[in-house]
Amino acid sequence: MSCSDALGVDTNKGGFNYDDYAVVLKSYVDDAGMVNYKNLKADSEKLRTFVTSMSKLDPNGFNKWGKKEKIAFWLNAYNAFTLKVIIDNYPIKPSFLKSWYYPKNSIRQIKGVWDKVRFNVMGRDL
Repeated sequence: MSCSDALGVDTNKGGFNYDDYAVVLKSYVDDAGMVNYKNLKADSEKLRTFVTSMSKLDPNGFNKWGKKEKIAFWLNAYNAFTLKVIIDNYPIKPSFLKSWYYPKNSIRQIKGVWDKVRFNVMGRDL
């Protein structure tokens, strides 16, 4: 379930298309919330298309959205970026030192994930 669904947001009203992301979630996330990263990496075109579409979003149009639409957008963006950074580094190669603190398959094992990895949203690198 996307954050748009959870918040009861009409995605067509906001003017942003979540269809590719919805297919990704339906295809690669099970009912328990577990992601099949191996298969998602092998078939990542829809996720990449969705991530790219966020870079092309017009900020002026975004500013006209309601509060719920904006929250849903940012939550979906964060989750989509997280999926992308994981599949870009999948399978995750654990660091010896970090393995003492974090699981070997944790996103925290990905070097620079919190301070160097950037994504473009509405034409701005974040």
